[in-house]
Amino acid sequence: MRASTRFSDAIHILCFLKVYEEARITSDLLSSSIGISPVMVRRLMGNLRQAGLVQTTQGTAQPRLARDLQKITLYDVYLAVEESDGPHPLFNVNPDTNPQCKVGGHIQPILAEV
Repeated sequence: MRASTRFSDAIHILCFLKVYEEARITSDLLSSSIGISPVMVRRLMGNLRQAGLVQTTQGTAQPRLARDLQKITLYDVYLAVEESDGPHPLFNVNPDTNPQCKVGGHIQPILAEV
């Protein structure tokens, strides 16, 4: 299974918005920087907007951070883009750890609790 890059792509978008805050920023421009399709950029921007992390105005190329970048946590970004399709675990616990190992025999219930 291929790992999602939505989280890192969303961080890229937020940093881009900060670095180029005075520029005209289109989904095509962001797409060329990130290396994903403009459609994916627009989806991520929608998730970030719904989470209150960016502000957009339809028909303009002026997306902006909705709050100071220093006040946006990585967890805020994670929730905006990875939880957008509904809650799910932060990670999947490997069910195949070695039960005879001091760590492997105990790590599953500990991580499941997290």
